[in-house]
Amino acid sequence: MPPRAYDASKVTFYLDQSTVSDAFRAVTVPPRADAAYRPLLAWMERLAREANLCFSIAHIAEIARWADHGLADALAEWLDGITTVWVRPMLEVMTEEEDYWTAVAAGATPQTEVIPFALSPTGVFSRTSVADSIRAFREPGSISSPAGEELFEQEDNEVRTMLRAIQQNEAWVREQKWSAQKKSNERESARKADLFARARDAAIRRNAAPANAWIDPDGDIQGALVDLVDQDPRSLPSWRIRRDFNDKFDQVARARKPGSRGESKLISSFRDYWHLAVAAAYCDVFTCDQLVYDAIAPARTRLGKKATLAPSKHRGGPVGFVTGLVATWP
Repeated sequence: MPPRAYDASKVTFYLDQSTVSDAFRAVTVPPRADAAYRPLLAWMERLAREANLCFSIAHIAEIARWADHGLADALAEWLDGITTVWVRPMLEVMTEEEDYWTAVAAGATPQTEVIPFALSPTGVFSRTSVADSIRAFREPGSISSPAGEELFEQEDNEVRTMLRAIQQNEAWVREQKWSAQKKSNERESARKADLFARARDAAIRRNAAPANAWIDPDGDIQGALVDLVDQDPRSLPSWRIRRDFNDKFDQVARARKPGSRGESKLISSFRDYWHLAVAAAYCDVFTCDQLVYDAIAPARTRLGKKATLAPSKHRGGPVGFVTGLVATWP
């Protein structure tokens, strides 16, 4: 079945790759998955028919990296056989979101609409199939091809370098004996500077169209956007998710030992950043791992989202997780 447009009248689900894979394996290759996930596949098919079941390019990239191409192709065929809604890339949505909320902060009419969902993995209007997308990812030079694994290794090294910088900064702060208040003030200054820059860039983009009402990029709009974010907990939703994830990542990174297994898991989790910002900000029900849950569940609650679930957060293990997930709908 072809993908379809997002239906705002229906509940929206985003299930992380581990959940999707476990559900598919539990039915197609039972020895390789926990039987607790078996009920999910039929439930997901019903979701696809009667609600918004969302996926992202991150799902495609991970499936394309599977060593078992036969199983990966079978999952792609299954995805192409159900009705799907696709989450757009973070950077595209981020720009639209900043433009929209900056206009609101200025008291102007927004000239852009935030469109977090698309008709395919590769764009709002494209209809590329999952199978075609996976084949493209396997092409030489793609990030999921054997040669492309070097890009993942390079990305991991860049994240590792970032971790070292975070750890060195923490050591420097300890040497300075900063008080809790000083640390809080520094975080608040960084938050405001970030929002100032986003407001300025959005105003410049808006002013590029002569028909739009002028917004001074260096004027009151910067403070106005900060005030709006402080007053309206549902403004700039993906920015809030990204910020909370980054804060948690920074906090955990400070406690991880260089070269440890825990650091390796943290590096892997950082890849979630590229798709969780949009999916977690706009989907009603969202599944993830424990680190992501701890980082963004409070923000999703403030955004009024229906449920955030992680297997490790259920005392009943996979059975409890599946039971809790299925209980969210219908």
